[in-house]
Amino acid sequence: MTRFSFNRELLLTSRKQSPEQIAQDRERYSSLKQQIPFIYAVALANFFGLKIVADGGLDSLASPIMILVVLILWRLVHWIRIRGQSLAPYAMRTELKKTLIFTALLSGGFSIWAQLLLTSHPAQIQAIVLFSSLAAVGCTYGLSNYPPAACLPLLMLGLPLGLRLILSGQTTQIGMGVSLLLTIFLVSRLLRVQNRRTVEMVASRSRLDQEQLRAREAERQANLLAATDSLTGIANRRALVAAMTAAAAAEPRSHPAAIVLIDLDGFKPINDAFGHPTGDAVLVCVAERLKNAFGRDAIIARMGGDEFAMFWTGERKAGSAGKRVAEICTLIEQPMTIEHRVVQVQCCCGFTRTDTETWNPETLLNQSDTALYAAKRRGTGRFAAFSRVLMEGQKRAAAIERKISAGDAAANIEMVFQPISALDSGEIVAYEALARWHDTDLGTISPDEFIRTAEQMNLIAPIGERTLTLAVQAAAAWPDHVRLSFNVSAVQLCTAGAAERLLAIMQRFDFDPRRLLVEVTETALLSDIALASTNLALLRQAGAAVALDDFGAGNASISYLREMSFDVVKLDGSLVTSLCHSPRNRNLMRGLIDLCRALGVVCIAEHVENATQFDILREMGCDQVQGFLIGEPMSQVSHQAEPRKNAGRFAA
Repeated sequence: MTRFSFNRELLLTSRKQSPEQIAQDRERYSSLKQQIPFIYAVALANFFGLKIVADGGLDSLASPIMILVVLILWRLVHWIRIRGQSLAPYAMRTELKKTLIFTALLSGGFSIWAQLLLTSHPAQIQAIVLFSSLAAVGCTYGLSNYPPAACLPLLMLGLPLGLRLILSGQTTQIGMGVSLLLTIFLVSRLLRVQNRRTVEMVASRSRLDQEQLRAREAERQANLLAATDSLTGIANRRALVAAMTAAAAAEPRSHPAAIVLIDLDGFKPINDAFGHPTGDAVLVCVAERLKNAFGRDAIIARMGGDEFAMFWTGERKAGSAGKRVAEICTLIEQPMTIEHRVVQVQCCCGFTRTDTETWNPETLLNQSDTALYAAKRRGTGRFAAFSRVLMEGQKRAAAIERKISAGDAAANIEMVFQPISALDSGEIVAYEALARWHDTDLGTISPDEFIRTAEQMNLIAPIGERTLTLAVQAAAAWPDHVRLSFNVSAVQLCTAGAAERLLAIMQRFDFDPRRLLVEVTETALLSDIALASTNLALLRQAGAAVALDDFGAGNASISYLREMSFDVVKLDGSLVTSLCHSPRNRNLMRGLIDLCRALGVVCIAEHVENATQFDILREMGCDQVQGFLIGEPMSQVSHQAEPRKNAGRFAA
């Protein structure tokens, strides 16, 4: 038999065993290892006792019966050799079978020898019975945890001896035989009881082990599920933080690391247009790309939604992290085929590297999130690294958030007003209300800072209502022909009941809504066009005019002009700035002004800062202008400087 076939046979044998059988074999084998020296000592002692009875001493050891002694010593050496080894289940069963065979040989040989001695030495019957009985009972006791072998000394040595004594016809021997048989019966009964208890104990222990094994496996599976994103199969946020924590505990200075947050651009339109299965397939494809490209030395995790993260250690060169992030952007923007449909997404990334001050998972995630926010502000497909400048900006943003939460913004904001004049006559037709916030700790806080932050915190409503209150209160003292131009934030415009609250403020100061020009941006309309349209319609019904602000800065403004009713279009200042040196932009501006005239809406050009721009706009037929050339923002509007008539025109 070849070695392969032998191992295969053993493997098949072990596979047939149940867990309880394996546990029983292990229990019996373990007990035998402890009892073997005692068993062989009992066998040798009684063997030499019979030898002395038969020969009167140990002078003559050269006899066939000494073969039993050699077998005993050989098995003793074998057990000593394997005592410290840990055997496989099939090997333990093999040793038990060998023990069973050897016990049968030893019991049979001992029994035959004892029977021969009873015949040849009738005068030594008591000694022969004593040594034979002690050998049978002693070996049985030593083998008690292995019942198949433990019964053999009793059945093959003790039982024949007892029967012969009973059948001898002599009273003394009959008594000895009955006593021996009763002892054999009692020991056999004890063996059965002990064996039953052993089997029950092993079965109970085996069941307990199985339950513990299942519990550990269930715990492992639960931990795996808790650390794995169910959709993509990669790590989740919990696993990522755990890995970062473990890396942070291993001497930060010798284990520099980097983390990048990845936010997909263009995923929501795909998900909305083609359904969630397609969106899920896109997320799985992105995860697989990242894992295949960087999974060998980095942890790839899905943070939730369409945001991923990648963390790796050993980042020693400042520029290598940036190169890897650039590779991520290039990798993700490659087209992918989902259900016979080619789709494409891009991403923005924010990353940071560790140092001795920031080797902390929470801090690293906050830093990379700050960098991601900066990247998203730059546009699609951009990435940014965290820096001290960004950190200072983060601290400032956090301070602004605290002050907004405390109500400082609404309480301390002041209003300034920048004039809007009719281009042909130069007369002031309106003032745009601009919010200013000067804080004693942070200095001047621009509207871009606090309005965006307040919108994110969903606290823009009280600020918007406060600024309108201040603006209406000031505008109420202006001449009736001068309008108030007021910017409504995206969140405020897309809030149910916003129009009613704005009209209530004007009513409180007896301000005619027909003097109000509401400025809205394309971003505000994108947030919730249905609700924004409802609020704007209510304001127009009350008499207010509506202006589309920053026209030309976005991509979908023309469609809004076609689908919604506007009274005024304010051309973005970037178009005005380039008028002097770009013939192409002058042609574009002329086309936009002609478009406004064709639609019957008033056209206002912003950021007019010099006479050349003013003259070009006047030649093009622009209606109104606003900028530093016309007037800087002022906290007080001088009534004496107001024109006597309103030369501007607003479409009602």
